[in-house]
Amino acid sequence: MTLSNRKPGTTKEAPAEPLKRAISGAMKAIARKPEMEIVFAADKPSLVGDRARLPEPPRKLTVQDVAILRGHSDSMALRLACHDAAVHRRAAPEGDAARAVFDAVEQSRVECVGSRRMAGMAGNITAMLEDRYHRGAATRRSPTAPTRRWRTRSP
Repeated sequence: MTLSNRKPGTTKEAPAEPLKRAISGAMKAIARKPEMEIVFAADKPSLVGDRARLPEPPRKLTVQDVAILRGHSDSMALRLACHDAAVHRRAAPEGDAARAVFDAVEQSRVECVGSRRMAGMAGNITAMLEDRYHRGAATRRSPTAPTRRWRTRSP
């Protein structure tokens, strides 16, 4: 016979469920959108309207994994809370490259505003960005590609 604190007839939840509930609740509170829909999936994180897709947490969570996941949720929540789509649309430049830079600067502005208001967000967003750039650098360069070395000329 095994002893358990669980009541008979209740199902055991996955270990990551309390974390998902906490992140969802914090995200809704920061964004000031209690009705928003948040899903966790293996797909790329995204925010479309009031629907957010966050990465599924790994089975064996580390402190770094939690910070990265929280960074994604904080970034999206700040976008909803601090971004004005009408102003952004009016000020956006015409060209595709210029528009991409403009959008990236706006996302940086939103994340900066949140990081200054809430100190814990700065670490989460930093962890998310470091993970994103680390993964991006790994996929950009193949292991067999030669590395480029820059030489400086001596006077």
